[in-house]
Amino acid sequence: MMYLAILITSLMAIKAQRTTVEDSCQQKLSFGTCKTETNAQMEMVILKQKSHIEELEEKYASLKKEYLNMLEHQVRVFTHQEDMDSDLGKRLDVVEKHLNITRCACSVNKAMDSRVGTTRLTDLFSCGSQVIFSCSEETEPTFVEPVYVQTCIDGKWLPDFEGDPWCLAYTKENPCEEFVKRDLCKEGSWCTIDGETSDAQCQCRPNFEGRFCDEPTDNYCSMIDCH
Repeated sequence: MMYLAILITSLMAIKAQRTTVEDSCQQKLSFGTCKTETNAQMEMVILKQKSHIEELEEKYASLKKEYLNMLEHQVRVFTHQEDMDSDLGKRLDVVEKHLNITRCACSVNKAMDSRVGTTRLTDLFSCGSQVIFSCSEETEPTFVEPVYVQTCIDGKWLPDFEGDPWCLAYTKENPCEEFVKRDLCKEGSWCTIDGETSDAQCQCRPNFEGRFCDEPTDNYCSMIDCH
């Protein structure tokens, strides 16, 4: 910016000097000083003045060109900087997205015993992926316990439970036996059997909810600091 100010000042000085020279030349032709000089001397003075004016005009044109080139260069620099900032912003978005995915990714999931069922992942260990358990036995009512699907949320497979999933033939076994053995029902809850589905479920005490009654309710968290 300092160089630009000096350049503009020089241009203004040259224009002022050129005007002074032109005025001087005109005065020599129009007033008394011209009368005391011969025509040859006058012509010599005029030629010198014109030559000086031409030099000043060339210098003015050169400085003006240099000034315009400098402005054009600054425009290119600013444009390039904007492009770089835009490209950097895009790269940062990609990095941030990758970091969010990495922070959200889950560890290795639980798996069904391959002798009795299958385990399928919808999107590997990425955030939002699901692990789906299914039983191979189809000749009688057989169900996956304690849950048939888990979802990767904030680095955890939810709902979480102890041990691996298992298959249960409801016509032969009490669904609550395994729940009690694994102590799946938390916070003082107990296992009951759903009358419509014959599925095992945890009966929660007040202020808790969820598949295994291990999640405080919103009302409970409003009274104490759940975190």
